[in-house]
Amino acid sequence: MMRGTELFAGRRAWRRPANATSGDGQLSAVHEVALRALATAPPLTVLGRMESSPRGLTEAEASERLARVGGNRAPESVVPNAAARLRPALQNPFVLLLAGIGVIFAAVGEARGAVTLAVMITSGVALRFGQQLRSDQALRELRSRVVTT
Repeated sequence: MMRGTELFAGRRAWRRPANATSGDGQLSAVHEVALRALATAPPLTVLGRMESSPRGLTEAEASERLARVGGNRAPESVVPNAAARLRPALQNPFVLLLAGIGVIFAAVGEARGAVTLAVMITSGVALRFGQQLRSDQALRELRSRVVTT
């Protein structure tokens, strides 16, 4: 069956290259399209593209693929630093819109509105940052519990 980080195109299997994911672990658009196509394909089509069968691989085929693509391990995730976590929260279009409105409030001398928006922006960014931190910690915990065969 499928081993490691193999994706399949046509009838040739290929290992997901290191650049298949961006820094945040997301698949590139090309790889995502290939994976989605396989996800919606009929089972026998997928097995054919994987050069397998409903009975699986023989020991020789499994050994050859193990040597070719490596073991069945989840890819290592990069732990982002604080700046890498904060950047997407600050680049959120809604945050940028609120910041623009806050600047307008400040420019026309409406300090109360500007402060209110600053508090809203700070709260929203802090919540997103905290949620991202918690989800990264949960993901690391789940990865530590995964046993591959």
